[in-house]
Amino acid sequence: MGAIQTLADVIRETADRFLNDVSDRFRGSVRAIYRVSTDRELPEHLGTCTLLEHGAERVLITAAHVSDHSTQTSLYVGGANSLVEIKDPFFATQAPDGNRDKDFFDFAVCRPRSETLEELGDVTFMPSALCADRSFPPGANHLYGCLGFPNSKNRGIHAGNRSVKTVLWRYSSYAVAPPALEGYPSTDQHHLFVDFDGKRAKTADGQVVNAIWPQGASGGPIFDMGDFGDKAIAFPDAVCQPRLAAILIQKPAKAKVLMGVRIQAVLAALADRPAWRSHL
Repeated sequence: MGAIQTLADVIRETADRFLNDVSDRFRGSVRAIYRVSTDRELPEHLGTCTLLEHGAERVLITAAHVSDHSTQTSLYVGGANSLVEIKDPFFATQAPDGNRDKDFFDFAVCRPRSETLEELGDVTFMPSALCADRSFPPGANHLYGCLGFPNSKNRGIHAGNRSVKTVLWRYSSYAVAPPALEGYPSTDQHHLFVDFDGKRAKTADGQVVNAIWPQGASGGPIFDMGDFGDKAIAFPDAVCQPRLAAILIQKPAKAKVLMGVRIQAVLAALADRPAWRSHL
């Protein structure tokens, strides 16, 4: 006779299964971004980007604090087989007083030209239908899955052939209220805050392990993986139907949360600003 599982065990297994599914399905749409190091002229991991269809166009979304580096050095994105230089301009949110630390939207978008798309090779762009719409309720019991490339796990550079080895980070937890921090958004209308313990995390079997610090994952996607308050989620045949909810932009130093800008805020900026429309 097999061991009896508690409901908490089943929910944890379902959460891990859903996170695996999201990771497997959208791994090709989440890419690492590199800059050229000033000392050795080798690739140096910088951040993450999300590839998304936007109408008839294909766009690359990352954090503005990542794209800011393009004013100082060339940026490269991980293609299917090699690093590809991003020669296309980024259009980023404006930093208040020129201080990116005060920018709580902090996203940037570029439209790769056809030559860049060809060089990227067999990567995938998430369909726009995947984006959560305004009427899609966040819900207190919705579980969110985050994907990205942390700096600490993506330092593998082969100096001989200038190749890199990427390691995808995955994390899931529930949404929480906005942190009570000076200057930060006080509502979740345009932002998403996901609970994050920077010291400890749990594996699929409930073991407590050291958490991976997410610096470098900025620009990665945050998926709504469903309402885990619904008892049907515990059924073995429950199917993950993820929605792209937000783009990860930071881990506030004084709060145990991951902060994302909602994907609808990004799409609204692209649709409403003539300067963006003329390029996208």
